[in-house]
Amino acid sequence: MFVRLSDGNMITVSRGELLPANADVLDGVDDLVELSYLNEPSVVHNLQCRYDRDIIYSKAGPVLLAFNPFKDVNIYGDDFVAAYKEKLLDNPHVYAVADAAYSDMMKDGGNQAIIISGESGSGKTETAKFAVQYLASVGSQNYEMKSKLIQSSCILEAFGNAKTSRNWNSSRFVSSFTSDLLL
Repeated sequence: MFVRLSDGNMITVSRGELLPANADVLDGVDDLVELSYLNEPSVVHNLQCRYDRDIIYSKAGPVLLAFNPFKDVNIYGDDFVAAYKEKLLDNPHVYAVADAAYSDMMKDGGNQAIIISGESGSGKTETAKFAVQYLASVGSQNYEMKSKLIQSSCILEAFGNAKTSRNWNSSRFVSSFTSDLLL
């Protein structure tokens, strides 16, 4: 079978080497589990379609995937916090994850955890800040407490971050935030 590559070159491959592709209508779906064919090329293609449109969050079932856009994509702030809190937006976002944790905690009274992992420069620190921003906004009516919680990350960064070859503001510590709420 002949296959034309993106650079225009033609190569010959056996039918057994080919992986099935998803229909174009599935390009850029929010949740990877919606793909008909869940293979590596299909996943990468879907994530690339979203990233090319500055959609940096995707889901893989209950897991949020985030890609550092290395630019401002204007998807954070009080208006977005309010929209996720009021359930006006339901697309994949760190605010949606934080909202689900907060809602489950308020419903069940049980402990919740949000785990953020990735390689150096992937945006873990910024993602954690946005999660804390959301939780502080929905969980605290006290402006002073909310402000202190959000600003605490600046103090930690001042003492615990350093420039590395891959990241100009690399965290050199592990962050663990605990908040006790009286329900």
